[in-house]
Amino acid sequence: MSMQNLFEMESRGTHGRSNGIPINISGGCTSECAAAILAAVVVVSAGSAIISGSIVLTGNTVHWLEYQGTCSDGYLNATKQLFIESVNKPKPIPET
Repeated sequence: MSMQNLFEMESRGTHGRSNGIPINISGGCTSECAAAILAAVVVVSAGSAIISGSIVLTGNTVHWLEYQGTCSDGYLNATKQLFIESVNKPKPIPET
């Protein structure tokens, strides 16, 4: 099959008419094309790293909070205990 026949087959619409869409069958890529592809790869990679890092950071934070909340000597339990003790302390009556 020649390249011209391939081009004609690819450019025909569903009813056998040409749809006028040019198809690049040379396989080349210009420097603008290469720059656009490189930019897309960089943007997708950076976005993936940011999203993955956010997921890991959130998971680690939740794990730390769960650990601190369940251990009797954990930071959250110690702080909660200090708060409860300060609320339950009798308040001094001001002298008049």
